Amino acid sequence: MRCCLAFSVFCLLPACANDGEAGTPGGDPTDAGSTAADTLIEPTTAAASSSTGARGTSSGVSSSGPGSSGAGSTSSTSTGAPPPEGPPVCTRDCELPSDCCRPDDPDCPSAVYPGNFGCVNGACVPPACRSDDECEGVFAGTTCETIFGHPQCVVACDGDGQCEGDDMACVGQTDDGQGYCRESCVDGGVLACPTTTCDEASGLCLCEPGDCPTGEICAPL
Repeated sequence: MRCCLAFSVFCLLPACANDGEAGTPGGDPTDAGSTAADTLIEPTTAAASSSTGARGTSSGVSSSGPGSSGAGSTSSTSTGAPPPEGPPVCTRDCELPSDCCRPDDPDCPSAVYPGNFGCVNGACVPPACRSDDECEGVFAGTTCETIFGHPQCVVACDGDGQCEGDDMACVGQTDDGQGYCRESCVDGGVLACPTTTCDEASGLCLCEPGDCPTGEICAPL
Protein backbone atom coordinates (compact mmCIF):
# COMPACT_ATOMS: atom_id res chain seq x y z
CA MET A 1 0.00 0.00 0.00
CA ARG A 2 1.27 3.40 -0.77
CA CYS A 3 0.27 5.73 1.98
CA CYS A 4 1.50 9.02 3.34
CA LEU A 5 0.39 8.05 6.83
CA ALA A 6 2.50 5.29 8.25
CA PHE A 7 -2.03 3.95 9.06
CA SER A 8 -2.82 4.47 8.24
CA VAL A 9 -4.46 1.35 8.33
CA PHE A 10 -5.25 1.39 4.70
CA CYS A 11 -4.46 4.07 2.17
CA LEU A 12 -6.94 6.89 2.59
CA LEU A 13 -5.08 9.69 0.86
CA PRO A 14 -3.85 10.19 -2.74
CA ALA A 15 -0.17 10.75 -1.84
CA CYS A 16 1.01 7.23 -1.03
CA ALA A 17 4.41 5.56 -0.93
CA ASN A 18 4.42 2.01 0.40
CA ASP A 19 3.49 -1.29 -1.19
CA GLY A 20 1.52 -3.89 0.71
CA GLU A 21 -1.88 -5.38 1.27
CA ALA A 22 -5.00 -3.31 1.60
CA GLY A 23 -5.44 -2.60 5.26
CA THR A 24 -1.68 -2.45 6.06
CA PRO A 25 -0.22 0.76 7.50
CA GLY A 26 2.34 2.42 5.26
CA GLY A 27 5.88 3.30 6.21
CA ASP A 28 8.64 1.33 7.89
CA PRO A 29 9.25 1.15 11.64
CA THR A 30 12.11 3.19 13.04
CA ASP A 31 14.97 1.81 15.08
CA ALA A 32 15.55 5.12 16.84
CA GLY A 33 14.41 3.73 20.20
CA SER A 34 12.24 5.21 22.92
CA THR A 35 11.51 8.94 22.87
CA ALA A 36 9.63 11.37 25.08
CA ALA A 37 6.62 11.00 22.79
CA ASP A 38 6.74 7.24 23.32
CA THR A 39 6.30 7.93 27.01
CA LEU A 40 3.32 10.18 26.27
CA ILE A 41 1.40 7.60 24.31
CA GLU A 42 2.88 4.31 25.44
CA PRO A 43 0.21 1.59 25.87
CA THR A 44 -1.40 1.51 29.29
CA THR A 45 -4.44 -0.13 30.76
CA ALA A 46 -7.11 2.49 30.18
CA ALA A 47 -10.86 2.99 30.27
CA ALA A 48 -10.90 2.22 26.57
CA SER A 49 -10.36 -1.43 27.48
CA SER A 50 -14.08 -1.80 28.06
CA SER A 51 -14.99 -0.64 24.54
CA THR A 52 -16.56 -3.27 22.32
CA GLY A 53 -14.18 -4.29 19.56
CA ALA A 54 -11.11 -2.75 21.20
CA ARG A 55 -7.93 -4.68 20.50
CA GLY A 56 -7.77 -7.83 22.61
CA THR A 57 -11.37 -7.60 23.86
CA SER A 58 -14.45 -8.69 21.92
CA SER A 59 -12.91 -8.63 18.43
CA GLY A 60 -11.90 -12.27 18.59
CA VAL A 61 -8.53 -11.31 17.09
CA SER A 62 -5.29 -12.52 18.62
CA SER A 63 -3.55 -9.85 20.69
CA SER A 64 -0.18 -11.55 20.65
CA GLY A 65 2.84 -9.73 19.29
CA PRO A 66 5.59 -7.35 20.32
CA GLY A 67 4.54 -5.18 23.22
CA SER A 68 1.30 -7.05 23.81
CA SER A 69 0.15 -6.52 27.36
CA GLY A 70 -2.48 -9.22 27.30
CA ALA A 71 -6.20 -9.45 26.63
CA GLY A 72 -8.15 -6.40 27.62
CA SER A 73 -5.15 -4.05 27.77
CA THR A 74 -5.71 -1.09 25.49
CA SER A 75 -4.59 2.44 25.00
CA SER A 76 -5.45 5.51 22.97
CA THR A 77 -3.32 7.98 21.11
CA SER A 78 -2.37 11.16 22.91
CA THR A 79 -5.52 12.82 21.56
CA GLY A 80 -7.62 10.51 23.72
CA ALA A 81 -9.18 8.82 20.67
CA PRO A 82 -10.04 5.13 21.07
CA PRO A 83 -8.39 2.51 18.84
CA PRO A 84 -10.33 1.43 15.72
CA GLU A 85 -13.11 -1.13 16.07
CA GLY A 86 -13.31 -2.38 12.49
CA PRO A 87 -12.75 -5.72 10.77
CA PRO A 88 -9.42 -7.55 11.23
CA VAL A 89 -6.60 -6.52 8.89
CA CYS A 90 -2.84 -6.97 8.94
CA THR A 91 -1.39 -4.05 10.87
CA ARG A 92 2.22 -3.17 11.68
CA ASP A 93 3.28 -4.62 15.02
CA CYS A 94 4.95 -2.51 17.69
CA GLU A 95 6.31 -2.22 21.19
CA LEU A 96 6.19 1.60 21.26
CA PRO A 97 4.47 4.27 19.12
CA SER A 98 7.86 5.07 17.56
CA ASP A 99 7.79 1.64 15.90
CA CYS A 100 4.86 2.89 13.80
CA CYS A 101 6.72 5.88 12.35
CA ARG A 102 8.70 6.13 9.14
CA PRO A 103 12.41 6.05 9.98
CA ASP A 104 12.95 9.32 8.08
CA ASP A 105 10.32 11.30 10.01
CA PRO A 106 12.02 13.37 12.74
CA ASP A 107 8.67 14.63 14.06
CA CYS A 108 7.26 11.20 14.85
CA PRO A 109 6.12 10.11 17.33
CA SER A 110 4.63 13.23 18.86
CA ALA A 111 1.61 14.37 20.84
CA VAL A 112 0.00 16.02 17.79
CA TYR A 113 -1.27 14.87 14.39
CA PRO A 114 0.12 13.35 12.20
CA GLY A 115 2.74 11.92 14.56
CA ASN A 116 0.41 10.83 17.37
CA PHE A 117 0.43 7.11 16.69
CA GLY A 118 -0.63 4.65 19.34
CA CYS A 119 0.56 1.14 20.11
CA VAL A 120 -2.20 -1.09 21.47
CA ASN A 121 -1.77 -4.77 22.30
CA GLY A 122 1.23 -4.93 19.99
CA ALA A 123 -0.50 -3.28 17.00
CA CYS A 124 -0.04 0.23 15.60
CA VAL A 125 -3.01 2.58 15.90
CA PRO A 126 -3.12 5.31 13.22
CA PRO A 127 -2.74 8.96 14.24
CA ALA A 128 -5.99 10.61 15.27
CA CYS A 129 -7.08 14.00 13.98
CA ARG A 130 -9.05 16.54 16.01
CA SER A 131 -10.53 18.91 13.41
CA ASP A 132 -10.99 19.59 9.71
CA ASP A 133 -8.56 22.50 9.98
CA GLU A 134 -5.90 20.19 11.39
CA CYS A 135 -6.34 17.81 8.43
CA GLU A 136 -6.35 20.60 5.85
CA GLY A 137 -3.14 21.97 7.32
CA VAL A 138 -1.36 18.64 6.80
CA PHE A 139 -3.11 17.14 3.77
CA ALA A 140 -4.93 19.65 1.56
CA GLY A 141 -8.47 18.65 0.64
CA THR A 142 -9.00 16.30 3.59
CA THR A 143 -11.42 16.43 6.49
CA CYS A 144 -11.43 14.74 9.89
CA GLU A 145 -13.92 11.86 9.77
CA THR A 146 -14.63 9.02 12.19
CA ILE A 147 -13.99 5.58 10.70
CA PHE A 148 -14.70 2.49 12.77
CA GLY A 149 -14.72 4.69 15.87
CA HIS A 150 -11.36 6.35 15.11
CA PRO A 151 -10.94 9.94 13.73
CA GLN A 152 -8.77 10.09 10.60
CA CYS A 153 -8.01 12.57 7.81
CA VAL A 154 -9.63 11.41 4.57
CA VAL A 155 -10.81 12.78 1.23
CA ALA A 156 -14.61 12.83 1.36
CA CYS A 157 -16.30 11.85 -1.91
CA ASP A 158 -19.56 11.06 -3.66
CA GLY A 159 -17.99 9.32 -6.66
CA ASP A 160 -14.73 7.88 -7.99
CA GLY A 161 -14.05 11.05 -10.01
CA GLN A 162 -13.22 12.89 -6.79
CA CYS A 163 -10.45 10.44 -5.87
CA GLU A 164 -6.90 10.96 -7.12
CA GLY A 165 -4.07 8.43 -7.21
CA ASP A 166 -3.58 4.88 -8.43
CA ASP A 167 -6.27 2.45 -7.33
CA MET A 168 -8.04 5.14 -5.29
CA ALA A 169 -11.83 4.94 -5.41
CA CYS A 170 -14.83 6.22 -3.47
CA VAL A 171 -15.33 2.89 -1.70
CA GLY A 172 -14.92 3.82 1.97
CA GLN A 173 -17.72 4.86 4.31
CA THR A 174 -17.40 6.83 7.51
CA ASP A 175 -19.39 6.07 10.64
CA ASP A 176 -21.79 8.84 9.55
CA GLY A 177 -22.31 7.32 6.11
CA GLN A 178 -20.10 9.75 4.17
CA GLY A 179 -18.13 8.23 1.30
CA TYR A 180 -14.36 8.65 1.29
CA CYS A 181 -11.48 7.73 -1.02
CA ARG A 182 -9.22 4.78 -0.33
CA GLU A 183 -7.58 1.88 -2.09
CA SER A 184 -9.43 -1.36 -2.71
CA CYS A 185 -8.23 -4.93 -3.18
CA VAL A 186 -11.09 -5.64 -5.62
CA ASP A 187 -9.77 -6.40 -9.14
CA GLY A 188 -6.34 -7.25 -7.73
CA GLY A 189 -3.42 -5.20 -9.04
CA VAL A 190 -1.07 -3.80 -6.41
CA LEU A 191 -3.67 -4.51 -3.75
CA ALA A 192 -3.87 -8.25 -4.20
CA CYS A 193 -4.09 -10.08 -0.87
CA PRO A 194 -1.36 -12.77 -1.05
CA THR A 195 -1.79 -14.14 2.49
CA THR A 196 -5.24 -12.81 3.40
CA THR A 197 -8.73 -12.69 1.87
CA CYS A 198 -10.05 -9.85 -0.29
CA ASP A 199 -13.50 -8.88 0.94
CA GLU A 200 -15.30 -7.56 -2.14
CA ALA A 201 -17.94 -5.75 -0.11
CA SER A 202 -15.42 -3.57 1.71
CA GLY A 203 -12.40 -3.82 -0.59
CA LEU A 204 -10.24 -4.76 2.42
CA CYS A 205 -7.79 -7.62 2.83
CA LEU A 206 -9.23 -9.36 5.88
CA CYS A 207 -7.07 -11.62 8.02
CA GLU A 208 -7.20 -14.32 10.63
CA PRO A 209 -4.52 -14.93 13.29
CA GLY A 210 -1.44 -16.36 11.59
CA ASP A 211 -2.21 -14.86 8.16
CA CYS A 212 0.02 -11.80 8.43
CA PRO A 213 3.67 -11.60 7.33
CA THR A 214 6.55 -11.00 9.72
CA GLY A 215 6.36 -7.55 11.27
CA GLU A 216 2.57 -7.37 11.18
CA ILE A 217 -0.29 -8.53 13.40
CA CYS A 218 -3.96 -9.28 12.68
CA ALA A 219 -5.90 -6.58 14.55
CA PRO A 220 -9.12 -4.53 14.20
CA LEU A 221 -8.95 -1.81 11.57
